[in-house]
Amino acid sequence: MDIALGPFLVWIGIGIIEKHNGVKLLNETNTPSLLRWADSFFSHAVVKTFPGAEKLIEFAMKLIPVSRSRPGLRLLLGISD
Repeated sequence: MDIALGPFLVWIGIGIIEKHNGVKLLNETNTPSLLRWADSFFSHAVVKTFPGAEKLIEFAMKLIPVSRSRPGLRLLLGISD
């Protein structure tokens, strides 16, 4: 599960979508088990080597012009007009 879903947490768990769009997807009320798993996942030593949220936001900003013609990518990145 960590290998399959962990990379998605980098986008949603550490707040890429939250910081950019103000949408909090993981919280104690609606997703308590997923939030605990995310905390456990991010506490692993290997995962701590992942780029920080700021670097990923910078990368995502480069994708926005490309995403204009690709609705699926816009949805994945949480971009709305």
